[in-house]
Amino acid sequence: MKAFVTVGSTRFDELVSSVLNADTQYQLVQHGITQLIVQYGNGREAFGTPEPVNGISISGFDYAPEIGSYIDSSSVVISHAGAGSILQCLRAKKPLIVVPNESLMDNHQLELGNKLASLNYLVTCSYRNLPQGLEALFRTQLEPFPEPEYSAFRNVLNDVLIK
Repeated sequence: MKAFVTVGSTRFDELVSSVLNADTQYQLVQHGITQLIVQYGNGREAFGTPEPVNGISISGFDYAPEIGSYIDSSSVVISHAGAGSILQCLRAKKPLIVVPNESLMDNHQLELGNKLASLNYLVTCSYRNLPQGLEALFRTQLEPFPEPEYSAFRNVLNDVLIK
């Protein structure tokens, strides 16, 4: 089984370091994860040369224009709280833990993550307590994210085309 981590196109070294921490890796291995893939953005230094715990292999890359295949092939996703990344993971119906970047000003990421967690679509935690957040994710039965509803757009389009 595989875990995928994404920090988006910027830098979130705290999340990269936290996911490479032995306690986090042990938590993943305890739940059957044998492969960890980290999209580390501009945080190459934080990724460094990871030291995997017994039972897990680690690989990483800086950025890919499309991460859908990584998400689709993963058993669990650990993501920054960017709206696009969250939506892509929820639509792929993957168990998702969101780690907001607390250093951002006007932290909409924290608000978005907390709101979706309150609806039980995902689990959110700080990078400081990622192992505990993962434990919560693995023991939580998440709600499936609703399919997109296009009827309003379809109705507007029908109104425009019928006139």
